[in-house]
Amino acid sequence: MVDVVGHHLQLGRRRPRPRRRAGRQRGEEQGEGGGEQDRRSVRGAVHGVLQGVWGFPACTSPVTRGQVPGDVPVTGRSSQRHRPSGPGGREVVVTSPSPGVHGGRPKLSERVARFGPDPARRRRTTVPPTPHRLLAAGAATALVAASACTLTAPTALAAPEGDEVVISEVYGGGGNSGSVYSNDFVELYNPTGEAVTVDGWSLEYFSAAGGSGGSVTLQGSVPAGGHYLVQLAAGSQPSQPLPSPDVTGGLTLSGTQGRVALFDVADGPALPTGDVAGDRAGTPDELVDYVGFGAASTFEGSGPAPAISNATSASRDADGTDTDDNATDFAPSAPSPQSSGAVPDPDDPTGPGEPAEVTIAEIQGTGDASPLAGDLVRTEGVVTGVYATGGRDGFTIQTAGPTDPGAGASTGVFVYAPDEVDGLSLGDSVVVTGTVAERFEATQITADIVATTGSGAEVEPLPVEWPESEAERERLEHMLIAPQGSYRVTDNYSLNQYGEVGLAAGERLLVTPTEVGAPGSPEAVAQAAYNAAHGVTLDDGATTNYLNQDDVPLPFLTLETPVTVGAAVEFAETGVVVGYDFDRWRFQPRVPVTGDNPEDAHATFGAAREGVEEVGGDITLGTFNVLNYFTTLGEDVEGCTVADAYTDRDGDPVTTRDCEPRGAYEAEDLERQQAKIVDAVNTLDADVVGLEEIEDSSDFGQPRDTALAELVEALNAAAGEDRWAFVPSPEVVPGTGDDVIRTAFIYQPASVEPVEGSSRILDDAVFDNARAPLAQEFRELAGGEEFIAVVNHFKSKGGSGSGDNVNPDETAGPAGATGGWNGDRTRQAAALVDFADGLQAEWGTDLVFLVGDFNSYSQETPATTLTAAGYTNLGAAENTALDPGAPGTEYSYLFGGTVGSLDGVYASAAAAELVTGVDTWTINAYEPVALEYSRHNYNVEQLYAGDEFRASDHNPFRVGIAFGADEEPTPTPTPEPSLTPEPTPSPEPTPEPTPDEPAPLQPAGAVTPAELTAAEFLADGVEVVATGFAPDLPTTVTLVTPDGTRVPVTFVDGSDVTDQDGALAIQITPTLLPPAGAYTIEITQDGGLLLELALLVTEDDDRTPGPSPSPGTPRPGADGDDRPAGGAGGDDDGGWDDGSVVVSGEGLAATGSELGWAVPALGALLVTGGAAALVAARRTRTARR
Repeated sequence: MVDVVGHHLQLGRRRPRPRRRAGRQRGEEQGEGGGEQDRRSVRGAVHGVLQGVWGFPACTSPVTRGQVPGDVPVTGRSSQRHRPSGPGGREVVVTSPSPGVHGGRPKLSERVARFGPDPARRRRTTVPPTPHRLLAAGAATALVAASACTLTAPTALAAPEGDEVVISEVYGGGGNSGSVYSNDFVELYNPTGEAVTVDGWSLEYFSAAGGSGGSVTLQGSVPAGGHYLVQLAAGSQPSQPLPSPDVTGGLTLSGTQGRVALFDVADGPALPTGDVAGDRAGTPDELVDYVGFGAASTFEGSGPAPAISNATSASRDADGTDTDDNATDFAPSAPSPQSSGAVPDPDDPTGPGEPAEVTIAEIQGTGDASPLAGDLVRTEGVVTGVYATGGRDGFTIQTAGPTDPGAGASTGVFVYAPDEVDGLSLGDSVVVTGTVAERFEATQITADIVATTGSGAEVEPLPVEWPESEAERERLEHMLIAPQGSYRVTDNYSLNQYGEVGLAAGERLLVTPTEVGAPGSPEAVAQAAYNAAHGVTLDDGATTNYLNQDDVPLPFLTLETPVTVGAAVEFAETGVVVGYDFDRWRFQPRVPVTGDNPEDAHATFGAAREGVEEVGGDITLGTFNVLNYFTTLGEDVEGCTVADAYTDRDGDPVTTRDCEPRGAYEAEDLERQQAKIVDAVNTLDADVVGLEEIEDSSDFGQPRDTALAELVEALNAAAGEDRWAFVPSPEVVPGTGDDVIRTAFIYQPASVEPVEGSSRILDDAVFDNARAPLAQEFRELAGGEEFIAVVNHFKSKGGSGSGDNVNPDETAGPAGATGGWNGDRTRQAAALVDFADGLQAEWGTDLVFLVGDFNSYSQETPATTLTAAGYTNLGAAENTALDPGAPGTEYSYLFGGTVGSLDGVYASAAAAELVTGVDTWTINAYEPVALEYSRHNYNVEQLYAGDEFRASDHNPFRVGIAFGADEEPTPTPTPEPSLTPEPTPSPEPTPEPTPDEPAPLQPAGAVTPAELTAAEFLADGVEVVATGFAPDLPTTVTLVTPDGTRVPVTFVDGSDVTDQDGALAIQITPTLLPPAGAYTIEITQDGGLLLELALLVTEDDDRTPGPSPSPGTPRPGADGDDRPAGGAGGDDDGGWDDGSVVVSGEGLAATGSELGWAVPALGALLVTGGAAALVAARRTRTARR
C-alpha cells in the first residue's frame, strides 16, 4: 500500500462568474481574483521546460532520459517523484478502475464569489488566490546546462505503463446541478507491485490560471495496483455519496477547469506555465504527478486534459497509462471513484441492511447534529413544503398531529428526493426510506424510496416567537411555524440577487456595532449579540441567482411594494418553514416564490417610505452623495469598451467597470441616473448642499466644474427656475486629495451667497488616498449672518493597508470591525479639525459645519476625533436619545445586514446651538439596490422609476439653522396699565465694553500645517496665526516638546507684539532636526496662558546624519527648493543638538537655551499680515508638490 500520511492537498474552486453587471458593486458581486503565480527559478529542468517554457536552446548532445548534464541519473519520470526504498527499478502491476454511470442530481450551477451585505448565500466565498508554488525545476542548473551545451529532448519522460503513483481521476462537479456525486474528489493510482508510502506528500489545487486554492494533508497508503480516494467539498445539492474515502478535505475544485499537482513534500515548489513534463531533479520539494484540465495554463505534454463537467471527470484509461501528456493520457468519462478499500458499484450500491424504523424527532436528536447521521432509516410524516423547482429538489415533512412546543427535538426534516418531489403535494402523508446526513449543518434525509400513503392531512403552524438562542432554534429546524410578535425589514440588499430579505425580530433594526460603541467595547459587543439574537432571513424557497436567471421575476419586490428597510412584516396564515443553510436561519415558504406567484408568498411588507421632514430654521444645510455622477461617459473614452462595463440582461452596457470614468456608460444611462438625483435634490430643497462623488472634469480634459455645472443646469430645468447655483472651484487646487471624484457645493442664491474669496481646499498629504476637504464661507441674506461649511469624503473602508491601516474585520468580528485604512481616516479627521480651526481664526466666525461622507461609523476613531474636538454629530445625537435601531432612529448606510451612519453633519459648539432640526432622509440606503439606475433591465420585471428613491446608496441629511432668537419674532404688544407683557425670549446680549470695563479676550488661532515631518519642520517651519489678544502688547510663545520640555521661542524685531487688532502672525522655525512627537504651542500675555495649539511632528524615514548648520547659513530647503533628504545633526535618540538659530534664512542668530537634552532656541519671524503669510505658505507648498 502507498502511504499518504503528511501529504497535504491544496484546493480551491473558481466557479463560473455571472455576466458582468452594471453599477458600483459595493459588496454585492465582486469577481474572483486571479493573481500572478510565483514564477520561481527552476533547477534541473530538461529540454521540454528549458526550450518550451523559458526558450533556452536545445542541447545536441545525447542525454539519458530524465537526466540533466552534470546531474545524477534518475529513474522514470522524475527523481522527485516516489523513490523506492531499495535500489533498482520496480515491477509494474496495473489494475483497471471500473467505470460506472450514476444518477445525478442538480445543484446550483453558479457560485459567485463576493463580499458585502450577505456573503453567505448560495455560493462559497472564495478567497482571492495568493501566489503559490506550483512546480520545481531549478534555474541554476538549467542556466549552466543551457550555456554549456544543447540537449536532445526525449519524446516522453515516463514509461506509459507507469512506475509510480499517478493522479488517475479528477472530478469537480460534486453537488452541482446534475452532478453524479455529492463531493468533488481526486483519485490516485499505484501501478506498481508494491505499496507506496506517501507520508509527507501533498496534493495541491490551482485555478486554471491563478494561484493556489488550498491544500489537504493526506494520510495512509496506496495499495499496490490499487487506488486512493481524496474526498473534497460537497456542493449545495447532494446526490450520490462517494465510496468510503481514504482522506477528506474541505476545499473545492472547479467544475470545469483547473490544475492538480501531487508533491512528495508538504509545500510544493513553483510551476511555470505551459508544458511542465520532465525531470525535476535537485531538492526534495518536487513533483510526483501533475494534471492540468480544461483551459489550464500549466499541463504536462502537448496540452491540458479535456474539460470536466458535473457529469464527467477527467480519467486515465483502464491501465492508468501515463506518457506525461495530459491531452492524450486523460479523457472525459463518467466518474468512477475508487478508494483503497472495497468499492461497491455505484449503480448497485450495497446498503448496510434493513433500514431502522425511527421517528423524525429521533432523527433530529436534541443536539446540533443528528445522532443517526450516515444511517439508513425509514420514517413517516406529512408534507409541509414542496420544492420541486428552484434548485432545492426536495420537500419537508413533519410528524402528524399537534406539535408539543416544549419538545426537546424538532419534528420536521428536509428530504432530498429530486426524482420523487414532482409527484408530491402539501398535506400528503409519506413514508421515506433513505440515509440521514448533515448538509450545511442542517439535518436531511437523502431518499431512496418515497411512498405516498394518503393526502389531505394538515399540520398546524406552531405559534412561536423567534428564539434568541441557537439551541432553541435548533428545536424548530424544518418545522412549520407561525412567527409571533413584530418583525421589521433590516436588510434588502440581496433581494436583487438571491431573493432574500433580512428581518429583525422585534421593533428595532439591526445596527452596526461600532455605530453604538467603540470597536471592541462592551456596547459594541452587546449590539453584536443583539443582532445575532434577533436576525433571521426571509427566503424564497429556491437557490436561484436572479442575476443569471433574469427571466424570472424577483419575489416580493415591485415598484408598488418596494420592501424598504424598516417596513413591518406580516406573515401568511399558512406559516413558514424554518430552515438553515449557508450560516443563516431562514423562513422558507411552503412552495418556491417568485414574482410569477405572489399569492404563495409567506410574507408581505408594510409601507415605510417617508417624505423629507420639516427641520425649521432660517436656512437649511444638506449633504448628498451623488453615486459617481459622471457626465464623461464610458462610451466617450477611448479604450473603454463594452467589455469594460457592467451589462444588463440583454448585454447592453449600463455603467463602467474598469474605466477612468466611474459612472454611466451611455447617454440614456446618465439620463436615468440624473433623473433620480435631480428629483431627490430638488425635493431635499436645502439652501446649501455639500455633494460627494461628483466627477472632477479636469481629469478628462475639461474645466473642473463641467459636470457640476451640468447637474445644476438639470436641477434648474426640473425646478422651472434658476433655483440653484454652484460654488466655483478655488483658484488654487492642490495636488493632494485629488481623485476622479470630488466634493462640491451647490446653493440657492435666493437665500444664501458664498462670501467672495473664501473657497478653499485643504492641502495636506494625509488626503493623498482620499478627497481633500472643500471649505466655503456662506452668508445668509436675510440677516447677514456668516457661517463656514466644509464638505468631506474620507478614505473608504475597502481593502487593507499596513500598521493601523490593517483591516481587522475577519479577526475582530462585528464588534471590532472598522474596515481598512482606519488610521488614515483618523489622521484625516485630525487634519480637518486643524483646517477648520484655522478657518475660524482667519474668517472670524465660530459657526462651522462639517458635512459629507466620513466613512466612519459614529463610535469609530475618525468620528470620535471630531466629537472630541468639540463638534456635535447631529445625526448620532438624534439617534442616541432612543435605543439603537428603534422606531424614530435614522441612519445613512446599509452594509452587511446592519444600518449605521458613515455620513453626517458635525456642528461646532456655537453652530450646534443654532440647529433647529435634523433629518436623515432614508430614500437611498433603505431602498433595494434593484431600483438603482445601475440595475436597469437586470430582471424581466422592470424596476426603474425616475423618482428620488435609490438615487444613491447613501442617505442625505437636512439640518435647520436659525440665526435669530425666534424664527418668526413675536410682535411686542401695547402695554396695558395693569399688565406687563412677557418679553420675547432672546439670547443674552453681550455687554458693550466701557473704558472702565474692557471687552473680554477671546483668543483663537491655528497652526499651519498642523502635521508635518521633522524634515519639513526644519525646512519650512510652521505658521501660527492667532487673534483675540490684547492689542499692541508683547506675547510669550513656548514650544512644549513631546517629553514635556518647555522651549522658549526667541523673537526677532519685535515680532512678539500683537497688532492693533490683537492679532499675532508668526512663523516658527527650528534650526536643527526636531524629534518626532506631539507638541503644544503656548501663547501667553501678561504672564497668563491664553491659547494652546497642537502640532504633530512625524518621523522622517529618510533621515541621514550630517553636521549642524553654521550660524548665518541658510537652512536646506528654506527657499522653497527641494527639501533635504534628512535633517542635520540628529542625535541617535532623536533629540536636538545644541546650536544656533537661523531665522528664515536671513542670517539672524540667537543663542540656544541650555537644557538637559540640549535643545536650541527657536526663531520666530513676524510675517506681515496673516493673509500674506497664508498666501506665501500656500505658494511654497504648491511649488514642492
